[in-house]
This record gives sequence, structure tokens and C-alpha cells, in this order.
Amino acid sequence: MIYRSVSEAINDSDKVKKLALSGDSLNKFSQQILKLRNLEEIDLESSDNFDVSYAISILAKLKNLKKLWISDIKISGFNRIADLKNLEELDLDNVGITALPVEISNLKRLREVNLEDNPQLNMIQVCDVLSKLETLKALWLGKNKLSTLPEEILELKTLEDLWLDGNEFSEIPAPIKRLKIKYVSFFDNKLTKLDLKTGDFGSLNNINLCYNHFKVFPAVELSLLPNLDTITMWYADVEYIPKQIAKIKKLKCLNLENNSISKLPAEMSKLKHLSVLELSENKLTTDGVKCVYKLRNLTKLDISKNKIIKISPEIGKLRVLRELDICENPIVEIPQSCSNLQKLTTVQLGYYKQFNWAAAISVLGKLPNLNHVGLFKMNLAKMPDGFEKLRSVKEFWMNWNIFDAQEKEHLKKMLPTAKFKFD
Repeated sequence: MIYRSVSEAINDSDKVKKLALSGDSLNKFSQQILKLRNLEEIDLESSDNFDVSYAISILAKLKNLKKLWISDIKISGFNRIADLKNLEELDLDNVGITALPVEISNLKRLREVNLEDNPQLNMIQVCDVLSKLETLKALWLGKNKLSTLPEEILELKTLEDLWLDGNEFSEIPAPIKRLKIKYVSFFDNKLTKLDLKTGDFGSLNNINLCYNHFKVFPAVELSLLPNLDTITMWYADVEYIPKQIAKIKKLKCLNLENNSISKLPAEMSKLKHLSVLELSENKLTTDGVKCVYKLRNLTKLDISKNKIIKISPEIGKLRVLRELDICENPIVEIPQSCSNLQKLTTVQLGYYKQFNWAAAISVLGKLPNLNHVGLFKMNLAKMPDGFEKLRSVKEFWMNWNIFDAQEKEHLKKMLPTAKFKFD
């Protein structure tokens, strides 16, 4: 539970671990907070004249405090921040600073630092201060109008995760290619190519390239990253995937939602480790997804909101599939072979103009491990026979249907242990 004022929190003083203060509640900040002996996280947000140094001098007395989040407060000083000896996470989001206090380097347990939305920061000085932290694992530098990074970032030798969202990078800064980071995010930048070579990002296993501008999926460049297993690229203007995607041999999770892809290369079927494939809101056709049915290690498949006319019976060979979403395609039925998907736990169907719902319900009734089922916009006044066989389902999502109150109650009575969401 997150408490929103000190007075409210004091009533449960020994239980309080999270406190968020903003506006009036922040202006009432006082030594009363010391009664919250077990406080671990505090957020200080949105104030024009809040004295951060005074707050830190008090917070330093809370020995269990691990996370300090300061946002939308213009900071004039950081006196005594080194006294927050047990701090593990420090968030300074839109606080108007141009440099980090050198005392931060004395926080020996600090693992995560967020410096988003401070565009006047001296990045060389920031890197110098943070380089003295032997425990630093994660760094957020989003929304800082960055287009380059200094060589000094190479001194962050323990860094594992780097967020560079919402900046102005048109190319990947050369220094970070040599970091031993495991995750990097370029969400919402200006990248059109990657310019990677063998030896770059040797430890990287996860990259986020959403909201950039790639007409062609950068398969050749990404295949040079030996440990890459997760790629996220929604809204990246991708129209075409080269066959070289098969060379990203360790790929496990691929999210290419909200692009303009009409066909997947046959070579994708060679991605033997691929377990999560998310392709919603593209232009994929029936022929364009043929290779998907050969990805026998898929556990999650989302091909909703495409132009697929027919789901191949080959889908029944995806024996370890657990989650399936095929909503909003111009299909008229699901193949009977879907009853072979015995490990399926979540399925989402709906938004079809014409569809054989009776046959679909019959298939779902043969799946013993279903626990979440979406049946959207069925355009039926009555549920087809066989619905009562979906006894394993814990929750039904039935938004945008036209069932009247009587039919809704009838459905609930058929499966009284399940939860139903109609709106």
C-alpha cells in the first residue's frame, strides 16, 4: 500500500513502507515522518519551493530508507545526501540540476539512478561521479535531449541496464557499444540504422528500439550481437524482415507490434529458441505467417489485428503454446487442431464479421488448462452450446458483446466460480 500523507501514514506507522507526497501533503513535510521507522520508499513530487536539503537531513535518520524519488521539484542543493547510507535507488526526475553532487559517490549501496528530464546535465561530470559507485547497475538518462555520450561513460564498469528513451540519437553512440551492459533502450529516438560490428555490445541480451524509423528490420546488425535474446520494436516503421533474422540464434522474445509487415521470411522457422512472438497490428496475410507454425517452442503468439483469412491447421503442432491472441482478423473459424494445444492457458478471440462461434466454443471446451478467455464482440444474443464445459476458466473477458442482463446471469450460473468482465 502507498500512503499519500504523513498524517495518514502515522496511523499505521509500523506497517508503512511506501509514502508518496505531493502538493499540500509535501508542504506539510516535518520530523513527524520519523515515526515511520520501517519506511523504505518515499516519493517527493511537484512543488515550487520545497527544501530538499531540509528533507534529506530528516530522511537520513530513517535507517530502512532504500528508495528516494524526487520529481518536478527544482533542487538548489543536496546537503547531507551522503547520509542516506542505505539508499539503493535514487530518482531525480525533472529537478533542474546541471551536475550531480559528488557526495553521491559515497552511497555504497546505490544500484539504480534516474536522471531523466534534466537536459542541462553535464554528462562528463555525471559519469565521473557515478564511476565511483561500485554497485551501480541501472541508469536512466531519458528526455535529456542527448544526441551523443562522452567516452567517460565507459568508466561505468558495473552498469548493466541503460535507458536512453526520448532523446535525439540518430546513431548509437560509439562508447556505449563497448560497455558490458545487458539491456539498452533507445525508445523514441531518431535511429534509422544501427551501424554495429562484430565485438559491439558483447554482453547485450535485450534491446528496445520502439518509436524509431527502420523500414527494414536490422537483422544483419542485430545478428552480430552474440547474446541477444530479446528485441522490442513496436511503432518502428518496419515493412520488411530480411532472412538474416535466422542468424540471431539465441532469440527468445520478438515484439514487432504496430508496424507494416506483410510477410515473415521462411527462414524465421530456424529460430529454435523463439518462445514469445508478438506481431499485433501489422499487415500480415495468411501466407505471410506460414513459418510461424514451425516455431515449435512458442509459448506466446499474438497475431491479432492483421489480414489473416485462415489459421492453418498446422497451429495444432505448437504443443507448448500457452497464450494465443488471434482477434481482429478476417477469419471465419479456428481449426479443430487447436484442440491439440493442451497447454494453452490464455486465448483471445473476437471482433470478427462472420465466425463459427459454436465450433470455436466446442474446441475451447477440449482445452483442460484454460484459465483466461477473451470472447470479444461476438455479435450473438445467446452463447452457443458447450460453454458450460469451460470449467477450468477463472476469468472471462467479454467486452463489446450484446448479451442482455438475463443472458449474462445465465452465463454466470453455468460457471459460478469464474469471473466475468462484460464492460
